[in-house]
Amino acid sequence: MHAELKPWNDNIESFIENALSKRQGVVSKKHDFMQKIGLKVNPSSDKYLVPNPVKKRKIPKPETLKPKRTNKETVPVLKDDVYSDIKEVLFNVGQAIERKPSLYLNKHEEDLRDIFLLFLETRYEATSGVGEAFNKKGKTDILLKYSKDGSNLFVAECKFWKGKKSLLNAIDQLLSYLTHRDSKTALMIFVDQKQLTNVVETSEEEIKSHPNYSGRVKSFDNTSITYEMTLPQDSEKKIEMELMFFHFPK
Repeated sequence: MHAELKPWNDNIESFIENALSKRQGVVSKKHDFMQKIGLKVNPSSDKYLVPNPVKKRKIPKPETLKPKRTNKETVPVLKDDVYSDIKEVLFNVGQAIERKPSLYLNKHEEDLRDIFLLFLETRYEATSGVGEAFNKKGKTDILLKYSKDGSNLFVAECKFWKGKKSLLNAIDQLLSYLTHRDSKTALMIFVDQKQLTNVVETSEEEIKSHPNYSGRVKSFDNTSITYEMTLPQDSEKKIEMELMFFHFPK
């Protein structure tokens, strides 16, 4: 047995050297190629083709809004910085999709919704993202829950633009999904027409006629506007609704 192992042991060093030499040649060619096309390469690593791991952002437990009367239960409220981050994620994902027609051409609302939901799920810890989730009177497109106690963090609805009346109906639908525990939401409008600006301007005027319209809060971008709305069943309950437009022309 020892006699059979001896030739292998004697050649193991040269075998390893040859393997390392071949590998070094392959890596060297890759580095030369990347440098020629103008990309900087870290000389201490050959892992430039491996993406960095996604680091999730920790999401805090929802704050509680103290009731006006002591006999009312406390209501969880999503923190403003987290809400802003969620809107920024949705906005950035939407912009990225706009630049890649293969992602949106001939796609339905559910197909596009799943792309947004994917990024939300991988963004935050201690949350669970659900598409077509039951919440109060129906199934909302996007629902983020605080996984530790099941509290709703964020509710959103996705719709293709089909005119002024469809906008008001979409707002009705979204508000019908909300409960007194929800405080921040979004309505994402997918515009497949050539003109996006006209749709945004029309929507800004039309939303003022909605019975639950309370006011325009601010504009994150000319295609992402924050409005204050009231709940249909409680006019004193204020809801922040982000109206977001994404241009996916046919």
